[in-house]
Amino acid sequence: MLKRSLQILLLVSLSPCLISQVNTNYFMTVGRNELSVGNNAEAINKFNTVIRFDKDNFEAYFLRGIAKYQLGDLIGSENDFTKTLDLHPLFVHAWHYRGLVRDNLQDYYKALQDLDRAIAIEPFDPDLLVSRGTVRIHMGSYLWSLIDLDSALRIDPANKLAYMNRAVAKASLKDYEGALKDCSKAIKLDPYRDDAYLRRGIIRYETEDYTGAIEDFRQALKINPDNPYTWFNKALTGYHTGDTLGAIHDYSQVIGLDPYNALSFYNRALLKAQTNDLYGALEDYNKVLLLNPDNIYTYYNRAVIYHILEDYRSAIADYTKSIELFPDFAGAYLNRSEAKRMLKDEKGAYADYLKAIEIIDVIRVHGYDSLTVQQFADSAYFDKIMELDADFVALSLKEANLDKSIDLELAFMVQYAFDDRMILEQSRSGYAFDDLKKLNSLYPEEIQFSMSNNQAEISLERAYKRLNVADSLLSADPSSAKAYFLKGVINSMVRNYNSALQDYDKSIQMDPGQPLAYLNRGYILFEMAERAFVDNKYYQPVTITWEGKASEPAKTEEAPFSPDYQRAMDDYNKVIRLQPGNSFAYFNRANLKVRMKDYSGAIQDYSRAIEHEPGLAEAYFNRALTLIYLNDNKSACADLSKAGELGLDKAYKVIKQYCKTSYSN
Repeated sequence: MLKRSLQILLLVSLSPCLISQVNTNYFMTVGRNELSVGNNAEAINKFNTVIRFDKDNFEAYFLRGIAKYQLGDLIGSENDFTKTLDLHPLFVHAWHYRGLVRDNLQDYYKALQDLDRAIAIEPFDPDLLVSRGTVRIHMGSYLWSLIDLDSALRIDPANKLAYMNRAVAKASLKDYEGALKDCSKAIKLDPYRDDAYLRRGIIRYETEDYTGAIEDFRQALKINPDNPYTWFNKALTGYHTGDTLGAIHDYSQVIGLDPYNALSFYNRALLKAQTNDLYGALEDYNKVLLLNPDNIYTYYNRAVIYHILEDYRSAIADYTKSIELFPDFAGAYLNRSEAKRMLKDEKGAYADYLKAIEIIDVIRVHGYDSLTVQQFADSAYFDKIMELDADFVALSLKEANLDKSIDLELAFMVQYAFDDRMILEQSRSGYAFDDLKKLNSLYPEEIQFSMSNNQAEISLERAYKRLNVADSLLSADPSSAKAYFLKGVINSMVRNYNSALQDYDKSIQMDPGQPLAYLNRGYILFEMAERAFVDNKYYQPVTITWEGKASEPAKTEEAPFSPDYQRAMDDYNKVIRLQPGNSFAYFNRANLKVRMKDYSGAIQDYSRAIEHEPGLAEAYFNRALTLIYLNDNKSACADLSKAGELGLDKAYKVIKQYCKTSYSN
């Protein structure tokens, strides 16, 4: 008997290890397959499972790092490659990829160190030499870069990337002939790579071979018509050949592919103005200022358009903004003087004229302090097409400054799980916490609840049946708190918020010790407050001005917050007093604090939610958005990486907007 008991004990002890071993092999295989077909988010989920069971699996960390890199999560991939190297210091691919990530993060010195380590392990790998040569280009060490790229080509004479990058290094050293030869060699090796044609086109543009450049850009676009950078360079080249309408078309193509590209809106506006499409130019300048509200070029040029259209008040406003951004802008003072004169403001016009003369006299006596002063004092500079003064990247939503809106993950509430799928998703999410299990045990088997921030749609017929169940419970026990709670949940899900509020009130009256009833009532109060806020915002009365024009009332102070916001806050506070470990109460309260502009308090509550539920991806995501709002992108990007790792795919879209900068000390 003892022997049999021992065998059973051994089986019980060993079976989790065996299952773990089988699972990790399976999930590694599936993860690799997902990675190979570009399903990076799914691959991350599979590698997460492997790491959960086998924390020393360096390959799982490495492949998860690759998946994150493909999704643009550079910080998360860097962390995974670092973990890989902690486990396997001689794994050359991890040194290589971490170097590439750090190069993308513009942390060039550390990238160079990583590639040095990789090359020390594999000194004859041409790809490593190409990567190090590329980093050296980014550092401006062109001669050192040529040494690496030449070495790579001696090892592998057919390395296309080596030729293309060597072309960049040579062009930077003004060896345009050698650069063009390298591009042509890369094209000969692979005539279906659009980037080789693009690179050769740019070099031809720099040497003023505009016809050859246009030819290369057209060829690149035949291969890849969705590259906005190619269209941008073609537009720039077309402008220099005098093809203004063609350039406008090409900038439109850029904008269609990259709607946040302020540079293309700006250049297109200039060209529209040149073709006398003044209203089209105004529209484009407006877009630029949505994306970059402090762009002095745009305010000045838009002012000139208003001036031509004889809208002198708007022109004065934009000239004034230009002066605010650069107080010594003589051209803006002169033009504002003229606009004021047209409005019969002779005194103001004369004052602006004197200020402009004063600035010009100072420049004549002392000279220009800098090129910037020269440019801003000379308004003719603003008529020039901008080339690559700024990085050619899509501006982020934050840079767009669209009222700095924060699209948070929604609050959580207890919902009726009307099918097995909801129960399954609930268990997979990890949010099936003990209090919810206790709640489910109070009801018949056909009634189960789940915790979700994705409000499920329930048919009115099904809702009516469940309300009948609640009414039956009330017939048996008129003081049944659980019956009123069920009614509250069902009414919440069909958005019958007033009835739901009454149901939760009665449930709490019958049993004041229900944390989940307070949680749901807080959710309803918040939603009702939000509706009231939207109604006040969009349905204010319209007044009539003395000029006879309809207008919105002047925006002074914001309307006070609805009392329901504070009532919701009181309910979330009550949940936390009753159940200090309820992460969803902290999460919901954090959302409410964001709404009330208590950003510091919101961050604290998101952190408490994470402390109690480390797998709550939504808390990482919302904390990240709040941190971005507060200009702490470094911390935000780490949170976004974690949210994505935990399965919240939308985090990677935000990462691509905000996390392209190095945050190294």
